[in-house]
Amino acid sequence: MIIEKSYELWKDDKFNKHYIMTFRVLDLYDRSVSCFIDGKAQGILEEGAKWIDINNLDKKEFLNEKNIEFIIEKNEGIEQIIPVGLIDFIIGEKYCFTELHLCKFGGDSLYKSNQIVKNIQRAIEIQYEAKKFADKFAINGNKEEMVLT
Repeated sequence: MIIEKSYELWKDDKFNKHYIMTFRVLDLYDRSVSCFIDGKAQGILEEGAKWIDINNLDKKEFLNEKNIEFIIEKNEGIEQIIPVGLIDFIIGEKYCFTELHLCKFGGDSLYKSNQIVKNIQRAIEIQYEAKKFADKFAINGNKEEMVLT
């Protein structure tokens, strides 16, 4: 699997900068994988919005309110909120989109947005590992051996 990110800078009529980012996951044949949450159905898209506000994706309260699962990992003593509920490779009803559209409105605290992007990448990795685990059950009687030294 390949994680593809595209970046755009958009300026509104007041010349405010908006940073737009799109995540896609591609299989080995460069086909998009449907693994991202339906933002409208989950209520994480504001009315009339095309992009999810990235600033909300590291807020426990927001994620809890929207029923988006997350885990907390510590990185150099700092809690990182990993929004694993945005992604699922073992396709459920609410995971039907091939792209995840994010927007950072305004140019302040871009370092925070960058960390949130890293956390989303981590969420994709975690969910992909879960898919690989689930794939082991695709064939009944599948076995795996491990050598202990």
